[in-house]
Amino acid sequence: MRFLAIATILLTGILCQCLGICPSNNGNGGGPPVPIASPINASGSSAPCSLMTVIVSEAVGSCSSSSPGPGQIVASPSAAASNPPRVASATGTDLVIVNNTGLPNSAVYFYAIGSGGQYLQADGSLKPMGATPIPPLPLASSGPTVMPLPFMTSARFWFSLNAPLQMPKGVQPGMGADVTQMYDFAEYNYVAGTIFINTSQVDMFSIPITLQVTSAQGTETVGLPDGTRTQIFSAFRADPILKNLILTSGGQDLRILAPDHGIEDNLIPATYLDAYINQVWTYYGTHTLNLNGWTGTTVNGSLAFTQGGQTAAVQKPTSDQVFGCVLNTVGSIAPELCAGLNRGTLINGAAQPDYNAADFYLSSPTNGYAKIIHQFSINGKAYAFPYDDAGPFSSLLSTANPTTVTVTLSHF
Repeated sequence: MRFLAIATILLTGILCQCLGICPSNNGNGGGPPVPIASPINASGSSAPCSLMTVIVSEAVGSCSSSSPGPGQIVASPSAAASNPPRVASATGTDLVIVNNTGLPNSAVYFYAIGSGGQYLQADGSLKPMGATPIPPLPLASSGPTVMPLPFMTSARFWFSLNAPLQMPKGVQPGMGADVTQMYDFAEYNYVAGTIFINTSQVDMFSIPITLQVTSAQGTETVGLPDGTRTQIFSAFRADPILKNLILTSGGQDLRILAPDHGIEDNLIPATYLDAYINQVWTYYGTHTLNLNGWTGTTVNGSLAFTQGGQTAAVQKPTSDQVFGCVLNTVGSIAPELCAGLNRGTLINGAAQPDYNAADFYLSSPTNGYAKIIHQFSINGKAYAFPYDDAGPFSSLLSTANPTTVTVTLSHF
């Protein structure tokens, strides 16, 4: 949404400015507003999200080898200089950062930024961003780092390795030299005693992250565990087309772009998914699609839906639009239609959606990027495209009164 020089993110907490097609809550239409994976868009135009609109852009170009790779340690006097003092949490929730990458804590840089440009400080307070880059939160000299987690809306945990990110107000990673760094993020919304938190590979994959939330009801974990980074990069390299989504710098693997970005950056064919899209549109020229109470058939190149006295039409999308879930239709149709096109399940039966995970990614072609990300994720749950929360297959955790939120950077 690419990767060489520009990354602009709107951290204003604007919910679902998604071309008018986002559902009122999550991609499955239920639950309170939460921040979910959001597509990067290099042109600066809006793209669909599940609940938090984030617009980022990065342009692909030649990568500099000046930045150190994950095996080259660059310590900072501002990071992990000493164990930060323990501060009691006003919300009753501790944030625990665990670094299992194999690098020392001094090579890991951590930030938490919420709506309105508010960023987290080590004592649990929030401070508005200014014109200069914000400092990373200090990590313990070794072992886990514990700090208070306050209520924050439309927020992200950002991590970078070996060098800090340059993030003044209104600017996010990719602006300038840090485009050649390894960085990643997780998203969360913590208000009124309930946290919604998820990992996201909607835009890219770089650093494997696991999220663990503990409350009186128990502990839940999502994300990518130890060893999965090497496995994921190997799986992409084994695919003759998807291997082109890998970005490197100085011989180091930086990240894997999501396929819509890959199309927009001419890394993979713009027609990647066209054969399956055409198959669906042709099939429903002679069959009826039943989708969440809507019935649809192909008429003059569009899927024409009716429900009671309502009508809606979906023009046949491009591969780029399917990967980015830009379908320009009503919210009750868009999430499931997008998910079915990405998962390759739309002609498995007239009654949709198909929530049998055994049916996913069997079509040819299919969203191989999402297939690989889900394959290596805990319990197969991930956000690999914008409406991956259609059905119980995303990495979203929703927990009331959490006592501990643990964010772990997994071993490569």
